[in-house]
Amino acid sequence: MDTFNLNFKEGMTINLVDNLLQEFGGEFLDNHQYRYNKGKSKIELDIYMYWEKFEILLIDFLSDLHFTTSRTTDEDPELLHINLIKNGEINHFFDDKEEFLKADSNKRVLMHNGLFEINNFAPANTKIQTVGFRVSKKVINEIMPEYLEEINQLFPEDTGIAYHTPLPAELIILMDEMFIIKESATKPTPLILAKGIEILSKLFDSVIYLNKEDDLNGLHISDYQRLLEIRKKLVNQLSEKIVLNDLAQEFGMSVSKLKRDFKTLFNTSVYQYHLQVKMEEAMRRLKSGEYSILEISLDLGYETPSKFSQMFKKIKGVNPKEILPSK
Repeated sequence: MDTFNLNFKEGMTINLVDNLLQEFGGEFLDNHQYRYNKGKSKIELDIYMYWEKFEILLIDFLSDLHFTTSRTTDEDPELLHINLIKNGEINHFFDDKEEFLKADSNKRVLMHNGLFEINNFAPANTKIQTVGFRVSKKVINEIMPEYLEEINQLFPEDTGIAYHTPLPAELIILMDEMFIIKESATKPTPLILAKGIEILSKLFDSVIYLNKEDDLNGLHISDYQRLLEIRKKLVNQLSEKIVLNDLAQEFGMSVSKLKRDFKTLFNTSVYQYHLQVKMEEAMRRLKSGEYSILEISLDLGYETPSKFSQMFKKIKGVNPKEILPSK
């Protein structure tokens, strides 16, 4: 499957549109609608600009190509980027294109400031709908000043930071209504604004509540880099027993921070991630027919084939012998 790569500078969505037009094609209608329709591909971006640094973006996306976007930061700590996934999944990745940070079904909100660089991967033939906001702290102060103090605390001006959070159920209904308005309203701009401000206020309420309950974990750029190194270590040491104290000490962090940050990014524990990777590698080797069950069990750190087989069946639901190719 072919992959289309798009590079652009982060900021307002017009930067993305300019690059789409130049590199991918399509047309830009009435200075706020990007449209591309060819074969099975349908890409629609509807941009609603209200103030100099406040826009709402509705994306309706389906492509017959894998689609990646690589962004350079706008270096603007005042500008917040907020993306809510309504349908489909987008994989987020940072720095190394081989290391994907998957947006899972429980965490469909990504918020970051202009100092944080996150790139995206959209798989081919997957329908995706998102609602996005680009909003400056100045605009927040003008239209919802009650939230500014907490927003400043969450997004300091001197560091890049991102939050992956759950999507409150009540926002799904509002997002549905926004797409209905886009398709059917003769004058959608004020209606989209009203829904957008309601979504922002409810989302800010949710994020502030999570923060007060100590259930919101922001990740800095250094956190992402460190977690990707930890992930690489787990993948490369499948025969080793994982000891959290040793892992935390090696990467200069507390065990509690290691557990919390890893869960935030990968939506699983260190142990479960390591186990899943082991079983995926076991599955690959079994299917190849080039390894015996004894060899695989020893290579993956199991004392006996029976212990390996027991764990494999628990995770994969089948006995390893059933995977081996028949001779």
